[in-house]
Amino acid sequence: MRRSALVALLVVGALLVPLGVFASHQFVDVPDSHTFHNAIDWMKDNNITVGCNPPTNNRYCPDDPVDRGQMAAFMKRLAENQVVDAATLEGNDSSHYQGSVAGSLIAAVTPAASVRTAISTINGFMVPQNGGALAVTADVSMGAGAPGGVLVWLEVDGTGGCAVAGLPRTAALHDFVTEQFAFVGVSTTDAVSAGAHRIDLCAITENGTVAFGQGALTVEWVETTQVGTIASESSGVTPEEKLEELSAARLGE
Repeated sequence: MRRSALVALLVVGALLVPLGVFASHQFVDVPDSHTFHNAIDWMKDNNITVGCNPPTNNRYCPDDPVDRGQMAAFMKRLAENQVVDAATLEGNDSSHYQGSVAGSLIAAVTPAASVRTAISTINGFMVPQNGGALAVTADVSMGAGAPGGVLVWLEVDGTGGCAVAGLPRTAALHDFVTEQFAFVGVSTTDAVSAGAHRIDLCAITENGTVAFGQGALTVEWVETTQVGTIASESSGVTPEEKLEELSAARLGE
């Protein structure tokens, strides 16, 4: 009788315990008292997690390790559902931080002689409301089937036709008289305002035998203008004039 009475007492005592102690919000293994209850509920509310015991999925398994496959699923849902709101970052709308770093691979191209050509382009690169600077770098391989010169430069916020009036001081000049192949790198840091921007990697050749091969154009937004040459600074010489100077120097004129 004493054992039966003890069991009955324990059952009654359990029933008298407040339900809130064991209550769970969305997963049976995550009670309201769980340290990470609110964070796990946020994961569920935003469909980043669906549960750990399909098809029921009424458990989260908060103490289990996360494998690489599960991590990939979390990150995929986080990105596709656009869960993270960066609106509080320095007062800027989250869309302005998209594309804070962008790149474009350079495909093989052989420009026509004396024609300004965009070798690679990044268009619509977004800069936050407080502006800043664009740190741009480009590296490209070149080969020539005949002697000649080539000019390569970066154009920031151009019209798309590499129509710069004055060649930037950061332009790279190469003469293929002494060597058939070369690898040219150009870089610049340009102060810009908020909004979308265009970056072109441009080139002009003395003849059409210069072929551009593998390479990459990369642009990165930085909060303040880095120390270095500003792309808008011009040498005061057009690309055509620069090639003419090279040709004249080669002929000893």
